[in-house]
Amino acid sequence: MRDMRATHALGQDYTREQGTELTASRAALDALRTHGRTDLENAFSGDLKLIEEAVGGNTDRAIRAMEQQARWRTDPEVRADRFVAEWRHLRKRREQLGGWQNFEERDATDKRLTAMARSVEKDPQMGAALFKRASQLGLSREWSLEWSPGSFDGGIGDELQRSRGIAQALGRMLGRERGLGL
Repeated sequence: MRDMRATHALGQDYTREQGTELTASRAALDALRTHGRTDLENAFSGDLKLIEEAVGGNTDRAIRAMEQQARWRTDPEVRADRFVAEWRHLRKRREQLGGWQNFEERDATDKRLTAMARSVEKDPQMGAALFKRASQLGLSREWSLEWSPGSFDGGIGDELQRSRGIAQALGRMLGRERGLGL
């Protein structure tokens, strides 16, 4: 009889019986905690050593990582913090990649930054949280055409508009930097 194998979300192969067990354990985890399966799988994919620790009975770090994933999924402030950290890291990396010999890596970094800028519009809550962090992203207060002195929110209004404004400002900033050869 042929051994039927499938691929797990983390890239591991498993048999049909293991797949059935996996499906049942995912359902049980989601029954205990909404989105529990997704949070745990995201935690595991972020740190594969957590799997070995959990299998060995040490689940403390896996539980903390799972809780962090839940916070990231539900709290736009946490997503904004992560976005700012990644944005700053990539911009610093891009600055270090000067010269023609690093063109491919710099281009890949540019594409990642552009994708991040575009992703802001898909998460208006995070975009609104990023609005308050404009200076941390390298944007001055004047980044928005709607901003006026004395205006608390830049006159932009709801979080969807703020999110679009941040996404557009980040895109313009990247375009200017590329034009300057930075």
